[in-house]
Amino acid sequence: MLQSKSIVFTEYGFPSNDKCTNQPNLFYDAASSESGTAYWSAWRAADGLSYLPKPDQIISLLALQAIYEYWFVDGHNAQSLAGLQMIQPAFCSVWNWDARPFPAFPNLAGVWGDAKNWPAGNWLNGKEPFITPPVPDAPYVPGPYQTFPTLVGQGWSTHYRPAFTTGVAEHVSGRGSRFAKVSTPIWEIEIVVNLLRMDIVQDFQMLAGFYAEMQGRETTFTFPVPVSIAASGTVLARFDDDSEDLEEFMSRLWSLQALKLRTVRQ
Repeated sequence: MLQSKSIVFTEYGFPSNDKCTNQPNLFYDAASSESGTAYWSAWRAADGLSYLPKPDQIISLLALQAIYEYWFVDGHNAQSLAGLQMIQPAFCSVWNWDARPFPAFPNLAGVWGDAKNWPAGNWLNGKEPFITPPVPDAPYVPGPYQTFPTLVGQGWSTHYRPAFTTGVAEHVSGRGSRFAKVSTPIWEIEIVVNLLRMDIVQDFQMLAGFYAEMQGRETTFTFPVPVSIAASGTVLARFDDDSEDLEEFMSRLWSLQALKLRTVRQ
């Protein structure tokens, strides 16, 4: 019909017990007058004195998948002449995802009286999804890193200053002593630039391009250092203040005639 409205499945689901698809409208709860299980479903001994429905998570999840695929994947969800879907999937609701957090529910059976019904009940929380797990990301492999550029007009001196993170050890005497929290310091590197000896066009363009590429605190690059600083002869570093825009960076470089870097731990 032209003016038909869409309908929704406000609640649909299957209990997680044997042969639940024979009567999906039934659920087991000994405290309810409507308690029951599907035709020919198997039960199992519980505590040697009673019986409970045999749990089966796979069949209930397969049934949920079958409903979803039939109506929303395989093309059975017809449309009216006005272009409205017969069933609106955006508002269909599976029964049920409990607001009580798993695994507190159902493990805290002393708090919630229905916790014993969870294994064979309609709850989805904590039960294995019948969904192909995503392919995990490849393990992170650091590098390769960019290298701080060699400038044509390079004529500078470089100063290194260690920066330790320290803590305070309190003593019963009331006096305290400081100790280093890490064995390897962060190095502050100040590069004093001799602008008079620099090829302004080539070197400044190279520095500008490199800063623009490396800008961002997650981006590091290698910088050559004396072996007294690092046995490998290089460290990973970043610009000490890489939050400023490119124009501010170049202006500060020209006025202070210095660059500041900071090493990062590998």
